[in-house]
Amino acid sequence: MHARTLLFLPLLALALAAAAAWSAAPSAADPAQTARDLTTQGPTGLPTALPVLALSGDARVAKDACDRLRAQGPMGLAALYDAFPDVLAKGAGDPRWPALSAALDRVSGQRDDFASRLFWYTDFEQARQAAKATGRTILSLRIPGRLDGDPGVSGMSPRLFRTALYADPEVARILASRYVLHWQSGRIPARVAIDLGDGETIVEPLAGTTAHFVLDGDGRLLDVLPGVEGVPFFRGDLITEAELERSLRGLDAGERAARLARFHALRRAVRRGEWPGILG
Repeated sequence: MHARTLLFLPLLALALAAAAAWSAAPSAADPAQTARDLTTQGPTGLPTALPVLALSGDARVAKDACDRLRAQGPMGLAALYDAFPDVLAKGAGDPRWPALSAALDRVSGQRDDFASRLFWYTDFEQARQAAKATGRTILSLRIPGRLDGDPGVSGMSPRLFRTALYADPEVARILASRYVLHWQSGRIPARVAIDLGDGETIVEPLAGTTAHFVLDGDGRLLDVLPGVEGVPFFRGDLITEAELERSLRGLDAGERAARLARFHALRRAVRRGEWPGILG
């Protein structure tokens, strides 16, 4: 046999072997391969595959994917919603609905999230950093029990907040566009002190078992909204509080204190019906 032919055969064999190996290897975006990667100590799955893996029948794979989406914040939750418009349209009529709704709740930090599509932080420092980065106001819910569960605690049911208050389309729109949301399990204090920033404080008594605390990006308390509030009043308060927080930015200590004190004086006058006195 000719020498060139003998030399060509090994090269041909190597080329065929490489082609076979290439065709057998899964692509980087192969969900099955990504799922295997996520079960290792160091997940290497592509971010675009995470929404698919969040609905995996393997509980460990699903949890890992949901945790990674949650770590991305609101963008991770949006990616999960964007990945399954057909399932969301069919709701319980789609066999994937139980897995999707469970994934949405885990990523969002709120049970029944499909009703409002909101992302909630449970770490206040993360919420504060997000507020600074986005230029938004912080709304922090203090509630007995958990917003991501319903253990049957006394007082106002977390379910009412999730499915009635936050699920209102306009409330959800205002919250998603103007606020960074945070919730914490526990009882509210009997009173809070609002620091005006010039050494003076306003002490406000609190009643009930739940409350919404309004704070700026530095974590300074500006106001407290009652936990039990009708949807129309809550909508109005959300807009007012967000505008208040924005109006205080960049002011020196004296001007900030004067504006915040004036705001609370007006609030008290409205609640007590003392308009003639406050208008002079």
